[in-house]
Amino acid sequence: MAEVIALFDKPRFFHLGCDEENAQNQRFLTWLLSGMATMVERFLLLRERSRKGGVRPWIWSDYAWENQEEFF
Repeated sequence: MAEVIALFDKPRFFHLGCDEENAQNQRFLTWLLSGMATMVERFLLLRERSRKGGVRPWIWSDYAWENQEEFF
């Protein structure tokens, strides 16, 4: 992450991904609860690393593509 931040001269935003991390995409996983905890931990680590690099972490939900009025 630090290399990308430096390569792009400390951009204003840094997209963290995580847009496919929702209940619909995870519904067939038998370890859903432990998987969700892992997802949250991973997100918090990415958020911390981006802030440490001086950029604003950014994510969005794919839910918005088909539910724009409700989401926004």
